[in-house]
Amino acid sequence: MTENMFFDIAKTQRELEDKINEFKKQTAVIQQEYEKSLLELQKKGYKIDETQLPLFMKCFWHTYPTKNANEWEVAIPVFIPFNIGWFDRIEGGYNIFTINRYTKWFGEKIPDFISHEMNIPSPIELALDGLNLSFPDGKQEQVENKFGKHLSLVEKDKAIVKQGHEFDLIAEIIDSGSLPFVPHQVTKADLMDSDFTQIWDELSEKYNPLQIFEGKYNYQGQAWNTFEKYGSIGIFWAMSFGKTVIGTYIFSRIKGPKALVVPSLTLKEQWMQFFKWNCPRLLDEVEIYTYQGMSRKTWDELKNKNFAVLGFDECHVLPADSFSRLATVKAKYRFGLSATPYREDNRTNYIMALTGYPTGLDWRTIMQVLGKEYHTVNVHVVKDLESKYALVKQLYNAERRTVIFVNLLNIGDKIAEMLELNFINGETKDRLNLIKQSHSFVASRVLELGISIKDLEHIIEVDFLFGSRREEMQRTGRLMHSFAENKIHDVIMTKDELENYGKRLFSLYEKGFRPRLIPHLTGVPNTINGNGDKKPSVAKGSENYTKVVKEMFDEGFFQTERLLGDVCAEAQRRGISLKGNMRTLISNKLINMNKSKLLFKIRSDEGNKYKSRSS
Repeated sequence: MTENMFFDIAKTQRELEDKINEFKKQTAVIQQEYEKSLLELQKKGYKIDETQLPLFMKCFWHTYPTKNANEWEVAIPVFIPFNIGWFDRIEGGYNIFTINRYTKWFGEKIPDFISHEMNIPSPIELALDGLNLSFPDGKQEQVENKFGKHLSLVEKDKAIVKQGHEFDLIAEIIDSGSLPFVPHQVTKADLMDSDFTQIWDELSEKYNPLQIFEGKYNYQGQAWNTFEKYGSIGIFWAMSFGKTVIGTYIFSRIKGPKALVVPSLTLKEQWMQFFKWNCPRLLDEVEIYTYQGMSRKTWDELKNKNFAVLGFDECHVLPADSFSRLATVKAKYRFGLSATPYREDNRTNYIMALTGYPTGLDWRTIMQVLGKEYHTVNVHVVKDLESKYALVKQLYNAERRTVIFVNLLNIGDKIAEMLELNFINGETKDRLNLIKQSHSFVASRVLELGISIKDLEHIIEVDFLFGSRREEMQRTGRLMHSFAENKIHDVIMTKDELENYGKRLFSLYEKGFRPRLIPHLTGVPNTINGNGDKKPSVAKGSENYTKVVKEMFDEGFFQTERLLGDVCAEAQRRGISLKGNMRTLISNKLINMNKSKLLFKIRSDEGNKYKSRSS
């Protein structure tokens, strides 16, 4: 044997010994907790039949179907180190994982002792390349029956997608349990050595070695290995875990033309700054687009290109009707990045489908590896908006670097004037420089995504987008980017807001935070009970169209640009009949909402689009 072989064997042996020792430690901790729990139950008068415990351990899991077709939840006791599917939440001492037909897309093995309890149907194998759909020979009739309205020229193993039907087809393919993009391994011919070997540290103002495959950062290397295996990956690590690092590394390793899509010009600038510091050649190699900048001209340019790798930052926005056609851009490999793969429109699974193999959904393991601790989250419950303003004055400390988040612009203007701070919103130019120059500031939703402030100490959240879990997690994530100590996130809600939109706080619980409820008035419950099951009322008859459009506005429907047709389709789904002059009445309602400054009116080649002014 060579010296290197002896070294590799010794290294492997040490790693095995380390894992065995770690397992012994975990076993000892579980045993101690188990004995402690039994003792506590016995003190309360419960009689424990310890002879039944071995039977429990033989079948420690519980599976049950959800309201979604072909989807199951698996409950595993929190003290058992077992993972399956993707982690969703902790509930009553159990970790709850989700398994569905999408789990199988990415080759994840479901243990036999669990899989036999559920019946996941085998989908048709489909591959979508631009407007070309291919499928196995002999499946022509099945494909025509399922998707025929979106297809033309259906032959024995292929079909042409009708122009403008791309996303509708993708949505139906996903709903049927098929994956529209076939994962494939990255070939050696497409790989190149990376010159991204150092990373710039803003705090110390020096370069440090990139440790993507080493020590506590080896989870980043594991993500790269997954990308190499499947050629498509969705990376859902927490803020500050290195999503920009792995995205840059992927770009640096793949030969050929590359593109990145980001939510805002601010994030485009931040990515370009990261490239400049860490891998300057990518400034010339990676074309960066914004989701909102997808004009017809830009789209026409994109759809005629063929990229080696295509990346989507904050990819949770990708399934929206406005942006979903980006998923059909030709690219050999693709990746998506987001800390919050949530959607309020039941399209969460589309995020995984349109990006790739999901990794990093369970933050807690990496938090432990990195030695990170969850910062404090306080939920203050007050009487009304004026009480919110008064509490902001009390909580704000000019010596601590603070961001005060709002949703509505008028609330942001008032707080900025009250505290003599800058208000950064959608109309603010050169945002990154203003952030650097401002010790503290008020921010609208434009700064929720991706912005990294390394010395941020305090977030005060005054105003928000209803029950959006994604927004809540993104806002608290600004503190996860920070290296400051004693970080605090104060959320201020009225009692009504807590009752109606408390579900937005569930995303914090799911990821391991434990928000502390601080009532400033009587009659507030001891626990946070978001009304997660509350649904918008369904209108009966055409006379309620005004109410329905207002509900859509209140729920955030207009946070993305909407055509009149989009609004009419949603109103019809909620029970409004479009017979007679109803389409004209809804159009007049949108015009009035524009005049009253609730909505922007944006002219486009497709017609007028309407968007909330609070975006």
